[in-house]
Order: sequence, then C-alpha cells, then structure tokens
Amino acid sequence: MSIIKLLWFFLFILILFFRYTIFSKIIILILTIIITLITIIKIIADRNEWRIIAEEYHKKNEIKNDK
Repeated sequence: MSIIKLLWFFLFILILFFRYTIFSKIIILILTIIITLITIIKIIADRNEWRIIAEEYHKKNEIKNDK
C-alpha cells in the first residue's frame, strides 16, 4: 500500500472520530489540502508518462495503416 493511500485512510479515520474540536478541524483541513496537492501532482506526472507511451503507440498504428 502506498504512502498516499495510507494518508487518505488516516484522514478518513480523523474525520470519523476526531472532528469535534476546532484543533482537530484545523488538522483535518491542513492534511486534506496537503494530500490533495500531492495526489494532483502525482496524477499529472502519471498522465505525462502515459502520454508518451500513447503517442508512440499511435505513431506505430499510423505507419501500419498507411501501408
């Protein structure tokens, strides 16, 4: 299990059991923002990696279809 998934699970537990005090709400908000930013950055990086693979695949198919 990746660290990000564990952090999301930890956040879920925090929201369920520790949402009643103002300090807990601040911690939950900060953790949510941090995890969300990390997740978005990872998604963008993965998308760029797959874009290269997809471009190579489509170029090979274009060459085969032209013949």
